[in-house]
Amino acid sequence: MLLAITALGGASIGFLAQLPIRQKRLEHWRSEQTQHAIHDLRTIERLSQELGIERLPLLLQDLELGELRWESVDLAEPPLTPTWSQEPNGFTRMRLRHSWIDSDDQARNIILIRRFENLETSKSIGDGSLSIALGTIGGLLLGGVLLVFRKARESEVNWLQSTAKALREGKSNLEKPISNWVPDRIVYGVYAISDSMKQQIDSVRASYENSSRAMSNMPIGILSFDEELRLNFANPAGTRLLGIDRAEMGKKILDVLRIPAIIDCVQSTHETGQAKEIEYELTSEKRWLRIRTQPLRIGQLHSQTKETNLHPVLLTVTDETRLKQLENLRRDFTANVSHELKTPLSAIKAYAETLQMGASEDPEARARFIERISEQATRLDVLIRDLLQLTRLQSQPDKPKLYSLKIFDLLEAALEDHRPIAEKRGVSLLLDCDPVITVRSDLESLQTVVNNLLSNAIRYNKPEGKVHIRVLPGASTCSVFFHDTGIGIPPGDIDRVFERFYRVEKARSQDLGGTGLGLAIVKHVCQSIDAEISVRSKWNEGSVFELKLPIASPELP
Repeated sequence: MLLAITALGGASIGFLAQLPIRQKRLEHWRSEQTQHAIHDLRTIERLSQELGIERLPLLLQDLELGELRWESVDLAEPPLTPTWSQEPNGFTRMRLRHSWIDSDDQARNIILIRRFENLETSKSIGDGSLSIALGTIGGLLLGGVLLVFRKARESEVNWLQSTAKALREGKSNLEKPISNWVPDRIVYGVYAISDSMKQQIDSVRASYENSSRAMSNMPIGILSFDEELRLNFANPAGTRLLGIDRAEMGKKILDVLRIPAIIDCVQSTHETGQAKEIEYELTSEKRWLRIRTQPLRIGQLHSQTKETNLHPVLLTVTDETRLKQLENLRRDFTANVSHELKTPLSAIKAYAETLQMGASEDPEARARFIERISEQATRLDVLIRDLLQLTRLQSQPDKPKLYSLKIFDLLEAALEDHRPIAEKRGVSLLLDCDPVITVRSDLESLQTVVNNLLSNAIRYNKPEGKVHIRVLPGASTCSVFFHDTGIGIPPGDIDRVFERFYRVEKARSQDLGGTGLGLAIVKHVCQSIDAEISVRSKWNEGSVFELKLPIASPELP
């Protein structure tokens, strides 16, 4: 198709190119014919002067000069000026007039008319077929060149398209050009661009993956909404903290969130462009959330729609349940310490004032009040000692060094220390332990745990009750059970018995001399010596505290 078009174009160019040449040739041929005709007419004039006009026609019949007409003188027609015309029969006609004055002083006027066949004319000036042929050949050559050039360009374009597709699909191995039409400079340039793009894409992909990984693992919930409050991002922490089942991108905020307070907070920032912060309690889950909203920024400018002045919003959610619990514990601790210190101090002050008012004169009353003051002072001393021990355990950064201990010796010594008070309360003490069992622990820490558990088992036991200590070794741990037949723990209080100052029956505990810190101390000591403490109990039937200790390995001293 391309060759046909270029051949036709070449022929047309050849035809058009030979037109001015043919025109010049035609003019030259006509000029030659005119000169010939003028020469013949002047020859006729000379003969008419020499031979006379009467003999001239007979002479001209044999010369075949063309058609001759003798006419009157026409001054309007210039002499010796040819007139060319095309006749219907295909001949080219030339008309030429000549006038002169003969020897008889008479004006003579002769018109010469000659006719030429078009074939004769074409042979004289050429028909342009050679030019057309040359134009056709040139067109074919040009078409061939264009075809080759087009083939080269198509090869380049096809290779560039396949390379661009490979780059778009993230392929690193680019195909080499199939043909040799693609210049090396283009190949090398594309390879250089490919390497640069691959490095940039890898860098962007790595940055995106790192950002996505960081956002996914952040404990802070993050959600973003556009100018129409449609969700366009939510990390796992955000969906988990807000209880969003399906965080579908593009959904309106009312289709995503179900918490009116948080929706109002987002809408406020959306409309005003001002950051806002609220604290929200999920009562069903006993959790506290810190909600912060702020307008999204692009660079240093707020992003907002010019038509409505609405702002996209960034919502962050922080779980502050643990902070709230610690705050409540601190507040309760302060209140409990104040109460625990105030009660014995108030009693001591009351007894002292009573003695000052005259009770000191009564020996019996004086002895009774002094005994009460001594009991309250002892209670204060125990409380302060427990507080100092608990504080030391909580602030101690390093765990104590653990040694191999025979649990039987430690338990038997603790029972002997508590036997007088147990007999006083009518509580029997029993021990069931293999003397060869050794555990890995710290002696002082383990004594603290055992003394606190044994003291509680005796203090909160019933009259004529018993405390049974039983030791069961396992593969890697040893369980020490402290079983008592005391008042037990209600089911709702079991999870809180290891809290500081927590008592099941506060009034009875205070009467029995408890500070409410014993089990809290037990819990912290167990954490420092790699032990575990747990409890199970039935109200008014008794409790069983289980202490798990690691078995000592043979290489321990």
